[in-house]
Amino acid sequence: MDGNEASEETLSVAASSTGLCLISGSTAEPWRDSTVIGRIANLRAPQIPNFEAQVLLPIMGAARELEVQQGLITAERERLNADYANAIADVQNRNAQLNGQVKEAHNKLSVRESHIAGVSDQVREPQQQLETTRVQLQEREARLIARDAQQAARDAETAGRDEVPVTWRGPADGPVARPNTAEDGVTTRPHQTH
Repeated sequence: MDGNEASEETLSVAASSTGLCLISGSTAEPWRDSTVIGRIANLRAPQIPNFEAQVLLPIMGAARELEVQQGLITAERERLNADYANAIADVQNRNAQLNGQVKEAHNKLSVRESHIAGVSDQVREPQQQLETTRVQLQEREARLIARDAQQAARDAETAGRDEVPVTWRGPADGPVARPNTAEDGVTTRPHQTH
């Protein structure tokens, strides 16, 4: 093969994870590099003068297109990463707001509970005083019932004495009639038999 003959060789290029892979006809020669430009000098073939125009320029165009696509993919990935970071920050902010609201509600509830406890104490004191007063009234009522019973017993006892014909009078009732006393004030002794 010299520089005047056309090549019947078919070249194919495939993308790989590390760069481009150039396969030439029967000899599979992987060409792995992230840039095509650094390998151009090694691929020049003097026997094929149109190799650069027919092969390398399309490969370089494909490589540039891949780099552009890779740049677009990188930009999209960075945008998605930024969106993800923003979403995480938004969720964290919402969580912080919700936690703040929960804490505020808890504080308000604690204040209400302490207020209710204070009101309960204020109600409990009069209830205790009322209960104490009720117990005192029951004790007084029991004492009055006992006094009434004693008075009734005394009245029954004095009712039996009132049937005695001689009555005792106090100084306000006039002259006192005493047993064994004459109306003139001379005391007489009862008649005694020996």
